[in-house]
Amino acid sequence: MMRHTVLLFVTFLVCHQVGESCKVFAGTYRHWGMAERLYRSTIVVYGQDIRHTRDTVTSSPSFPFSFRTNSVLQVYCVFKQDSGPKIPEYITIENIEQRTDCSGTLGKVSEGDEVVVGLKRTPRGNFEWDEKNVGQSFAFQATADVLTEATRVCGLMNITVPVGRAADLMSMCPRVTTPPEQCIKNSTFLMVDIPITTTVGYTSGHYSAIFNSYIAVTLALVFVSLVLYI
Repeated sequence: MMRHTVLLFVTFLVCHQVGESCKVFAGTYRHWGMAERLYRSTIVVYGQDIRHTRDTVTSSPSFPFSFRTNSVLQVYCVFKQDSGPKIPEYITIENIEQRTDCSGTLGKVSEGDEVVVGLKRTPRGNFEWDEKNVGQSFAFQATADVLTEATRVCGLMNITVPVGRAADLMSMCPRVTTPPEQCIKNSTFLMVDIPITTTVGYTSGHYSAIFNSYIAVTLALVFVSLVLYI
């Protein structure tokens, strides 16, 4: 009887850990179109993901990983700048794989891709995806339609080249043809803003599920060993 109880507990533990996922309340969630996602992003740039790198880090309860995967982005054009230092031509986007299940950008950008992406600064002086809406990507493949749409969004119409990039390369940036008074802004979005409620942290994230599963399996082996010993 005792062995059956322990085995049932172990099964529950493993299933519970592996099954964790992002949770949002349907009544407080709203899908944002691309224009709104760019409008609400702190920084918006257009560039190319040229390579991915890994940094060794010290894991912690809030970041249970031993490494951080980063993207090096060559910035062609800056659509939107925050109040911080001017955006340089080459920037590092942190934690492109160490995301929670709430991330919609995870897996959307590969080496060599040209993208328009919403970013924010990190405490380390780098950048990360500014994912302000659960489950939606804040990186967009830089097709002609996407670039044209981006130039129509309010706050993204004063396009500049990044620091360190030759001014004559401004020709690679899309032209703004929409009059400022006709730009896409908050009042033109289809629905009113509704706050998002989420109950998720890194411990229920995509990669954390692997971490949690490892712990669960380890505990399971310990319990099974004890049962067999008894």
